[in-house]
Amino acid sequence: MKNGLLLLCLSIFWIQSGISQNRPDFFKAIPAIDATTPLWAALMYSENPNVMEVENAYLEYYKTEPFKKNLHTQNYKHWRRKISPYLNQEGFIIVPDKINEDAKIKGINDTRKLNLRSAGTWRSLGPVETFEEGGSLPISFQVNVYCVDQSKSNKDILYVGTEGAGIYKTNDKGLSWELSSSEIEVTSVEAVQIHPSNPDIVFAAGNRRIFRTKDGGENWDEVEFIDASGYVFRFNPDNPGEIFCGASNGLYHTIDGGDSWQKVFSESIWDIMYHPSNPQIIYLLKNINGQNMTGLWKSSNGGDSWNQITQGWYQPENQAEAVEHGGKLGVTIADPDRVYAALIGDSKAGDSGWIGIFMSEDSGETWKQSASQIGGPYNEPNITPWNVAAYSDGYHQGYYNFGLGVSSINPNKIWVGTIRLSESVDAGKTFTAIGAANSIKHNKIHADIQAILVQDSEIWIASDGGLDYSNNELGSHQSRKYGITGADFWGFGSGWNEDVLVGGKYHNGNGVYYQTYGQGNFLHIGGVEEATGYVNPLDNRLVYTNHYWAGGTRVQRVPDLLSGLIVDLPQLKLIPNETYIESSSSGIYFDPRYSRHLYVGVEDGVWKSYNGGVSFEKLVTFDEGTVHEIAISRSNPDVLYCVVHTGGFWDGCSIYRTEDSGKTWLKVSNLAADRWRLEIDVHPENPMEIWVASSRGSNGAKVYQSLNGGLSWQNRTTSILNDQRMKDLIIQGGTENTIYLATDRGVFYFENNQWQPYAVNLPYALNSLSLKPFYRDNKLRLATYGRGIFETELAADFNPIAQAMTFSDSVLCSRDTIPFDCYSILNHEDAEWNWEFSPQPTYVSSTSSRNPKVVFGTPGTYSVILTVKDKQGRTSTYSNPEMIKVANQCSAEGIAGTSIELSGDGDYFQTSSLNTRTNRFTVTAWVYPDGFQPEYSGIFMNDDESAGFNFIGNNNTLGYHWPNGAWWWDSGLQVPANQWSYVLHTINSMNPAAAYLTERIPIMVS
Repeated sequence: MKNGLLLLCLSIFWIQSGISQNRPDFFKAIPAIDATTPLWAALMYSENPNVMEVENAYLEYYKTEPFKKNLHTQNYKHWRRKISPYLNQEGFIIVPDKINEDAKIKGINDTRKLNLRSAGTWRSLGPVETFEEGGSLPISFQVNVYCVDQSKSNKDILYVGTEGAGIYKTNDKGLSWELSSSEIEVTSVEAVQIHPSNPDIVFAAGNRRIFRTKDGGENWDEVEFIDASGYVFRFNPDNPGEIFCGASNGLYHTIDGGDSWQKVFSESIWDIMYHPSNPQIIYLLKNINGQNMTGLWKSSNGGDSWNQITQGWYQPENQAEAVEHGGKLGVTIADPDRVYAALIGDSKAGDSGWIGIFMSEDSGETWKQSASQIGGPYNEPNITPWNVAAYSDGYHQGYYNFGLGVSSINPNKIWVGTIRLSESVDAGKTFTAIGAANSIKHNKIHADIQAILVQDSEIWIASDGGLDYSNNELGSHQSRKYGITGADFWGFGSGWNEDVLVGGKYHNGNGVYYQTYGQGNFLHIGGVEEATGYVNPLDNRLVYTNHYWAGGTRVQRVPDLLSGLIVDLPQLKLIPNETYIESSSSGIYFDPRYSRHLYVGVEDGVWKSYNGGVSFEKLVTFDEGTVHEIAISRSNPDVLYCVVHTGGFWDGCSIYRTEDSGKTWLKVSNLAADRWRLEIDVHPENPMEIWVASSRGSNGAKVYQSLNGGLSWQNRTTSILNDQRMKDLIIQGGTENTIYLATDRGVFYFENNQWQPYAVNLPYALNSLSLKPFYRDNKLRLATYGRGIFETELAADFNPIAQAMTFSDSVLCSRDTIPFDCYSILNHEDAEWNWEFSPQPTYVSSTSSRNPKVVFGTPGTYSVILTVKDKQGRTSTYSNPEMIKVANQCSAEGIAGTSIELSGDGDYFQTSSLNTRTNRFTVTAWVYPDGFQPEYSGIFMNDDESAGFNFIGNNNTLGYHWPNGAWWWDSGLQVPANQWSYVLHTINSMNPAAAYLTERIPIMVS
């Protein structure tokens, strides 16, 4: 009870305070604070929270409580993004006034303009387009589009505003888009509107400002500082120089085309709408102070005066328990005097976010409720009455995504978008879910609808995933977001010898790019919004992502062609520490020699696997700590560094070093910088040289170098980094201390003891996440919050550094074929490789290829030498005298090891395409039939070609099928039930097919 009283006091303090640096428009909605509110959430909503304290309380809470999405968690993610630019070193929110913010922006942009190096010219890698599995269908799981408008005078021209990437424009009705706002300081844009007769004039609201372009988006100018979130613009159809803007802090009005603005109201304005045929009539949805509800105002004189309309209008059933989240208005040329209002919030306890539809048929003078009730109780989805804004369990987020559209043809047809897209054909009396959750026809529409735009028979659906278009009133739809590269990455991984990019995205799950998919094309591989994404360095199409409901880290082999299928492999039992708060995650880290030797930071410890994640052992526990980044030395992989956040929210991170692969750890000396969050990297050629960046380091104390493993430090900060937050740091191998630094404003590189800007063609408003080198192509990659992925050339030429890799340091059977690959720091253009193995193996596929296959043939310990040469003739040699130990355990095990259990009808295991043509084909397997298998149970089968190996009859008889063959071909061999047997099926173009069973002779079956 004391906790509840404390939280209530926090809420009251918020309301009474007039100097709060925390602001209501940092949140999507402000809930009531009571005894059930978690402490972390109450702190977040308080007048002057310490953000580090909130984050700590949040993490502590979810260590013991199961994560469940709710208003608080959604607000938390949104709040953290909103406040990020305003945090001071101590973790408090300091919102600058316009003069100081403008001066800061100008200083940073002036610094970036100093970069004249052509090598620092960045290009977007997308995602440009995102496809579902199979690659044939683009889907809107890419970028959060807040708002959309289509030109009335040229319907091919549209603009959208995004959550994290600014403004985009299309000239071909959404078939392709380009960023329009790269030269202004704006990311989140919640309102955009095109002049009704001149498509070159557009208004947009973002960064607490109103922007205008007069030249079709080539240039944007700030025309008003509203110090709030802008929600909606409306032009007077008869006099487009008159414009209204509804915002979180009031209604703004201009009569001179946006040159000057006056404030009409000071309450939150949710929506504005002109009468379709009489511009003297305007409707307005506005907060009513102190009444927990939204009211309807009407002007009959073009906005000169306004009257509140109450006849038939909504009244909460329980004023004290009512919650206001706002509403949307809808009008239609098909019935100009009709007006719809969709209201979200609670009229009473238990309404779960949906109040309902109200309708006027006399230009807003009187209103009636469309359905038979306000709010709940509700039935299951699609059974009247049901909650169009919530899932069955009551979870809703209309405060976060909400849209309303009315047909231009049938005035009784309306669409409401929240967590799903719903349609009514009887003026809102009943609804049917037609998109996303519980959908009857459009399950590819993203679940969270931000806006619905209806223009004639064309409809645009803006969502958390992108933009969908229909030209037949949603009889069908297409995803049209190609080129809106505003994906919001929370995690990022990159390939080494193959071009692979993978990452978890805000709102849009996990996506992957592979070098054959086409520039900017990504494949959706599941997930929701995890801070995840890792690539196996030996097998680059093997990617690792967290799906938080799965209880482990998902392992998938992505297809080599976009049209291929994703193969799910057994997941890792551990999930690294992952969070969408920058510099606070751990990850999966690979030994540079052995791809199956993994390190993972989980909670307070570092874990290691020697078998690719099948099992793990805990190497160390850091008392009261959370493991963040781990860095492994390439030149001596026994040396690792670990960043650990210890103590309370106010305490800094510590750095630990091990020189024996994690058996013992030494805490290195403290930095002089703020150590609350740290980024670390170890030099590829010197295990004792490390560089560290302080996320919240004060001016003059942001970047440090140590040449003795952290015993002492040199400050490498210069004034060019002032007022910026450090986000990531990497050392380029093969150079004389070329270091790259990503900040919340751009990218820099270290040369001649100075930091130089390296940001040509990056948008002015940029929030970096992670840097990755791609030495193969001489590239540097940057993943961002809200801007997708960029690449540029590496700033410095580099010498090769040879490194050989295989899957493990031990091989059980000398007859196994073992893959090797080059894990060198090497530009592959005209590069050469030379491998030496000693003693000489039985078989080496090629000593001059990048990735030879080896059969050792004889047990023993083998040395490996790899020499690489780059285009300039520079060489480097890696030598490991005991790289791999080969045993002689080739006989069959009596007990099965790793296997797959198929326990239900329809269960199967799927491989990727073999991509080969051959006249000889053999399949082998160990099988354990649990009793007698159902007829035609498959052992190996390809349905597309009707080919494979299976059981027939009801007595475990081996059968097979091949193109142009019969399903009943019988081998005559019966596999014993309830024991392991070895079976083999072989096809040879010169001989009939044969089947084998353990040690019995083959039976010819055709």
